[in-house]
Order: sequence, then C-alpha cells, then structure tokens
Amino acid sequence: MNARATIIAALLVVELAIVGEVIATVRPSHPSGSTAGSINANAAYGSSLVEDGPHRIFEVGAHPALFVDIGYADLTIVVRHIATIDAGLRSSADYGLFRSQAAITAREDGATIHVVSNDRARLSSGDDRMVTIVVPPSTQITVLSAGDVKAAGLRAETSIRSTGTGSVTIEDYRANSLHVSTANGNIVLDRISSGRFDISSRHGDIDATALRIRDGRVETRDRISLRFAPGTNTLVSAATRDGNVSVAGTAGASSRELRLGSGKGHLDVLSRNGDINLDQDEPSS
Repeated sequence: MNARATIIAALLVVELAIVGEVIATVRPSHPSGSTAGSINANAAYGSSLVEDGPHRIFEVGAHPALFVDIGYADLTIVVRHIATIDAGLRSSADYGLFRSQAAITAREDGATIHVVSNDRARLSSGDDRMVTIVVPPSTQITVLSAGDVKAAGLRAETSIRSTGTGSVTIEDYRANSLHVSTANGNIVLDRISSGRFDISSRHGDIDATALRIRDGRVETRDRISLRFAPGTNTLVSAATRDGNVSVAGTAGASSRELRLGSGKGHLDVLSRNGDINLDQDEPSS
C-alpha cells in the first residue's frame, strides 16, 4: 500500500469511529434511566439465550418472580399452570448492518429469574428479536425495559415499562396492582381487575375495556378510552387540556366526573391534547 492509500485508509477509520460515537450518543443502545451498569455486571454470570435455539428452563416455587431488562427487544409473556419459567429467543428479521448483536442472558437468583441484555453502547438501529417467557400465573413480573410487550393471564403484581416506540397489550389480568408505562407507544388493556391501576404514556393512546379497578391514575398526551365492567366502585375524575371528555358517547366539557357503584375508590384520568371517553358495560341479565 503506498503512502497516499495509507493516509486515505487512516482517514476512513477515523471517520467511521466519529460516526459511531455520534450514533451511540444520539441513540444509546440501553434506554436512559435503566440500571444498565449493575444489570450488565450480573448478566455476565447468566447463560446466553440462543436465537431460535434451546430454551433456558428454571424450576420455581409457589411464589416466583421474573425480572426483565432487554432494551428494545420485544417480549411476550405466556401463562401456563407449570412449576417452571421457560425463556426462549426468536431471531431478528433484520439482517442489516445495524442489527443488534447484544447477548440476552437468563439466570436464577433465589426465587427471581433474570432475563437481561448486556448491550453496551453498540451501533444498533433497534432490536426486533422476540423474547418469549412462559411463567406460572402467580409470577410477580417486573419489566424494566422492552420493546413491544404482550401478556395475558397474569395473577400477581406486575410492572411493565416499554421503551422507544414499543406498545403494551395486557389481557385477563387479576392482581392487587398493575403499573404500565410507555415512552411513545400505545397501551391496550382488556379484562383488568386491580386495586391499584397506574397507566401512563408520554406519547401514545390508551384503550382499556372491561376494567374493574378501585384507585389509580391514567395519563397521556393523547387519546384515552376507558370502558368499565359492572361492579366497579370508584369515582373517575377526568380532565383534558385540548380535548373533550365524553361519558357514554355524550360530549361534555374539558373535565367531568363519573361515579361508578359506591364510588369508594378514586381514579384520575388526564390527557394533555387528546379526547377522553368514559363508558360502562351494562350488567348481564
């Protein structure tokens, strides 16, 4: 290689390094606000899930717990009446230059199963791999980060946080409390029974049906639609800055209250820019 070619090659290496630093700064692979450092230290002791390969299966007791911190990878939680937690990983459909290569590991720590990503500031445009975890219904769930999240049939306290543009869909949930938040994704809930109900999205619609809840808060900048199941006892206080609050399809002012049953609980429903619709199912005859 002559001197001119050597100089050009060196400049290209420097330029690629600068581009890499810029991308990593603008879009860190691990969502901000997560405990990436401590989780990554622990992840080193877990075994990596193999894409489209064997699952990791853990024997669990009567009150298991699951902790998930997988960055932008998608997550599906399946409930079965089993005495194990089963974690598997489906490969990404994106085989481009910026496909995430970060290992996702699974390990056991007492009664808690940890499924985490050890991604550290890699060049990545996203992660559409799918982590599927099969759990007993009594499993306490904590999702610190994931992309799209789907779960059904859970019967223990659950907290889920979706990152990026990820959405959250939860069906058939019965437990003392439910906490769901998204950054820029929609939230869809169906057949939810919970004493404490905290749902929020920075930018995303919230749609919930067959709700039987007592206390909590629902908040977003966008549209909110809540339909309550018979037997709900709470006072709903709804307000929007740049929209309308309607009850059973009847438009009203920017704020309204709806008393359901005895009104023992209190649910605050707030939107910055969207409409709010409140409705209730009729008791079955």
